[in-house]
Amino acid sequence: VTRKIEALLAASQPGHEYRVIPWQQNEFIELMPMISSIYNIIMGIVMFIAGLVILNTMLMAVMERYHEIGVIKALGFKNREVFFMVLLEAFYIGIIGAILGGVLGGALSAYLEKVGIDFAAFSGGMMDKIDMPIPIYGRIIYLDFSFPILIGAVIFGILVTLLAVLYPAFKSAQMSPVEAFRSELKV
Repeated sequence: VTRKIEALLAASQPGHEYRVIPWQQNEFIELMPMISSIYNIIMGIVMFIAGLVILNTMLMAVMERYHEIGVIKALGFKNREVFFMVLLEAFYIGIIGAILGGVLGGALSAYLEKVGIDFAAFSGGMMDKIDMPIPIYGRIIYLDFSFPILIGAVIFGILVTLLAVLYPAFKSAQMSPVEAFRSELKV
């Protein structure tokens, strides 16, 4: 097949020399498993950071409401009820945030799948000066939008929100009303 392609290229454009390499001999293809592993590690780090941001947000939401939680506990709410109240609030926040993020991110991904991201537009003409082909990719990279990934991201957002709020919910459920009223954190 390689010889046939070389012959077709030579016949269609005489005077130009082309080198046709079978995909099995392309060095870039050999790097794909390593690139995939690096991509997965980077995505894991991004997801971990997202979880920490959600944890911080929910912890601050509980800490800012120490006085409210103290009043609720003074009115007779049990630890279990306070725990599930905070968990339910986080669940709603997670659903709203994940769905909004999924809709906006999915729409942007679907759009960029059709249009692509033109890196030449961001380089200020630098890409025109570089005469180096980027293997597999060109100057325009097209995203690959898929519903399973979108649904997985929405479910991930909800689950991470629920996991991240377990500690703040437990902390708020264990506090005594007197401790909450004496808290110096006032907004």
